[in-house]
Formats: sequence, structure tokens, C-alpha cells
Amino acid sequence: GWEADWFLSHFKMDFFGAAALIQEAISAGDKDHHGDLTRPLMEKCSEQSHIQYQILSYLMVFLWVAKVSGEVVDAAFQLTMFSSMDYPGEVPKPADDQPANDQPRELDSEAWEVLPDSQAKEAANPKTWDVVRLETWVKAAAAFLDPFVRLVVALGVGYAGVKFILLQTTEGKVVLKALCMKWVIQIDETLFKTFASYHVKNVVSRTRCRFRPSHVELQWEKYGGYAYVILAVGVTFGLTRGFFGGILDFRQACVDYYAAFPVTV
Repeated sequence: GWEADWFLSHFKMDFFGAAALIQEAISAGDKDHHGDLTRPLMEKCSEQSHIQYQILSYLMVFLWVAKVSGEVVDAAFQLTMFSSMDYPGEVPKPADDQPANDQPRELDSEAWEVLPDSQAKEAANPKTWDVVRLETWVKAAAAFLDPFVRLVVALGVGYAGVKFILLQTTEGKVVLKALCMKWVIQIDETLFKTFASYHVKNVVSRTRCRFRPSHVELQWEKYGGYAYVILAVGVTFGLTRGFFGGILDFRQACVDYYAAFPVTV
């Protein structure tokens, strides 16, 4: 593997040191650099030299980060949504297009209260609901089971996906692995569509949560797209130049090395 610890234990130098050593050999015009470039090191270097265009790795990482960022932001938004919902006993704020004296009929429960969808063609349609109030423990359970778990999984899979993409040694594998990882992030949707009954899917599709939007959420509706781009670019830069910067520097040094000293057959 290309873990930093593995590389350090085998070659007694890190990725940055190996890249600097190779660049020194190129500058000096010395193919072996006084014997410092050992055969095992150059065999690893040869594997990395197959990716000629490093921009492909950056592009695939950016697209993967953009996909994962959408999942992370969506999970974070759901967490704020649960926290912004009313508690039982509170009077929900009427919608802008709904008079205060025309509130839908309430369906009482010990832990939650549900309102039929006032926007539906039939105001008392029992198959379409707005959830407007939840007990604290229900909020906590719902927030943990869905958005919190999704957030943790998305962050873990996102980091593993970046590593999975960058450790590939050919351009074809980089593209193929990026496409495979896109499927991984959708496993929860696939499982729900496959194993949930028609009744459960129908109820979920007809149920919505009503919450009080904050000033930040209203501003997000205007400028959220810009924030997505900035977030994806920033995370991509941090991963490619921070966590995995040594691998990419070593790879670029190997490409330069074999361009300066072509292998003759």
C-alpha cells in the first residue's frame, strides 16, 4: 500500500523526501544520484509514472468531494431542521399563505402532533401530513438515526474515497474508481428502495416536517450555491496538498524523472 508509514518504513524517507531526491537527480543529470535512488524505490516510482496528467487526479477528487459535500450539507440541514421544530404545546407560526384562523386539523399523539397538508387538493386528506411538533426525545432519536449517521458515514466514505482514487496508478483506474465510489455514497437510498414496502415508501413520500427557518437558512437559499463551490474547492485543496500532498509530489517527480531519463528497451 501507499500509506505514509509503509513508505517510510520501507525506504527510510517520506514521500516529500523521495520527491526532493528524485528532483535533485534530475537537476544534476545523474540517473542514480550517487546510488541514493535504489531499485525498490524506482520500481515504485515507475508504477506512479503511468499517470502523465496530474490534473485528472485533481479533477476526479474535486468531483468526488462535490458529491460528498452535498450529502454532508444535506445532513447538516436536517439536523438544524429538527432543532427548529416546535415542541408540543407551542402554537405553530401560520404560514404566509395561510390565515391564523384557518389552521388544519390536529391529530394528537403522546410524542408528536401531525397536521394534514393544507396545500393538498383535499384539506383533510389523511394520507398527506406535515409534522409540526415533536417531543425532545423524538427529535434526538430522529436526528441521530438519520442525519447524524449519514453525516458520519459521508465524512468517512468521503475520506476513504479520496484515498481510493489517488492510490490508483493508471488514468483509466482513476476514472473507474471514481465512478465506483459514486455508487457507494448511494447505498442507503438503494437499500431503502429495495427493502422498504410500498406502504412505507408512500408514507415517507407524503410526510414533511415543518420548522421555523432562521436568518442563516434564508441567506443560504440565496448564496448556498457559492458556498458549495467554495467548500468543494477548499476541501479538495486541503486533501490534495495536505493529507495526500506527498503522494502527488512523488508521482509528479516520477513523471519528470522518466521524461528526463527515458527507459530504453
